[in-house]
Amino acid sequence: MIFKNVGSTVALTQKRNDDANLKPVTLRFPPDELSLYDAVCKAMGLTRQNFMLGLVRSAFKTALSDFAAGYLSEQPSESLQSLLHRHVESAEVHHLLDECLREVAQSWTDELLEESRRHHEMLHQGIDPADFVGVPSKFWSDETLNDASWSYKK
Repeated sequence: MIFKNVGSTVALTQKRNDDANLKPVTLRFPPDELSLYDAVCKAMGLTRQNFMLGLVRSAFKTALSDFAAGYLSEQPSESLQSLLHRHVESAEVHHLLDECLREVAQSWTDELLEESRRHHEMLHQGIDPADFVGVPSKFWSDETLNDASWSYKK
């Protein structure tokens, strides 16, 4: 969920949004889509500015993670960090980029640990994860593992 912590998003956004430090960006949306966003951000108690800023910031990390996964899957000769840093001019942005990359790496580590925990759980229950058909590991839950409606290769 993008806005799990709307309160903290608003607080962080307000801290970072000193108007003197913001650069204007123009986004164009179809009128109905913009009305939809306005309705949602008003219901959340956010201004359009804060809503869009939160949305972009949230989507940015997903986009960076997806780009990194695709880039690294090709085993490139240049590191991801080097590729990204080539397009950055200030030390502050280098630092921010490194923080984002650390967060992406940490989220990948967390996903791997969770998947490993689920595999261990399945093995403990006598289920071979290699025989578990039809359910990506991110959807495994205690209910799924105990649900007799799932089929196994055996």
